[in-house]
Amino acid sequence: MGMFKDSAGRSYTIKINIGAIRRVRDLLDLDLSSPWAAYNDSQTLLEALSSDFILQVDVCYAILKPQADSYELTDEEFGESVDGKVFSQMMGMFWESYQSFFQSTGRTDLAKSAQKMSQVALKAVQEIAQRVEAVDVDKVIQSQFGESSTSTPGS
Repeated sequence: MGMFKDSAGRSYTIKINIGAIRRVRDLLDLDLSSPWAAYNDSQTLLEALSSDFILQVDVCYAILKPQADSYELTDEEFGESVDGKVFSQMMGMFWESYQSFFQSTGRTDLAKSAQKMSQVALKAVQEIAQRVEAVDVDKVIQSQFGESSTSTPGS
């Protein structure tokens, strides 16, 4: 069970249990207890949960809805209070709680799956950051526009 604060300083505790899974199902028509079920034509729910920012925030809102309701926040207001830092903390707590839920039910296979997808998401971010950092801006510009000229017009 993990706690984080949104950008307005409101505290939330993420705890995935049957009540939270039911709220996600009722509000979003997603079954967190079946992470390998198809989410769309190309992804399982678990894969989508590791890559779709909007889905991640929507799922967390559904899990946290009783707490958000106590702050009188709509889903849009909740989303507005989730900046990058908050998102990172919130999702770390989500993955920890998701894994813990499956571990406590004896479904170590699903706990391991949740742990691995969390690692995949983190590794993907690190890999993309490394690739972006490695981009040679001058080479990209040169390949798009040819040799640059150091002379200015009219000189």
